[in-house]
Amino acid sequence: MVPSAGANDALSVADLPDNLPVKVDRLHVSAYALLRAGSRDAALAMMQRASLVQAPISVDVASADPIRRTGPDLFLRWIPSAALVIANADEASVLSGCRAPEHAAANLATRFAEVVIKCGSRGAILAANGEIQHIAGAPTDAVDSTGAGDAFAAGLLAGIHQGHGLMTAVIQANQFGARAVAQLGARPGPLAD
Repeated sequence: MVPSAGANDALSVADLPDNLPVKVDRLHVSAYALLRAGSRDAALAMMQRASLVQAPISVDVASADPIRRTGPDLFLRWIPSAALVIANADEASVLSGCRAPEHAAANLATRFAEVVIKCGSRGAILAANGEIQHIAGAPTDAVDSTGAGDAFAAGLLAGIHQGHGLMTAVIQANQFGARAVAQLGARPGPLAD
């Protein structure tokens, strides 16, 4: 996969609304917006504005190699401490310096309110409220991993928005990720009722 920033790289602070509504459910930021010089100021400004209205912020770490090039310490400084950080095991290792996802989660949890580390078929690690928990993956026959991380994040954020606790939201996220890898391509069809 070759990601391209496209028009997103041109996003500037001038493109943002001056004020956010008082009630914002959540600001979700892809790390690509932070890792690209063109959109970085806008992403940082949006997180600052969300913090001012006490809106929850989540950041999907997105990719390990650009973080290696940027430098994990600098990248970590850009993310508010109250954020939910979503990373895969490789990304979490780059950010924390820890190879084992459980150790990476513990390390990152010293900086951020909530940390979820995606571990593929092994499920996910959740670090929140001083606890680290392993949530088993959903059974599936993997065909193609394209889009699995995005599906996971969508399931997680949807679960949180639906009012589920974080653990239940991670279980749902595992199910979304498992569904995504069970077919070829990154566009699963609609969910069954």
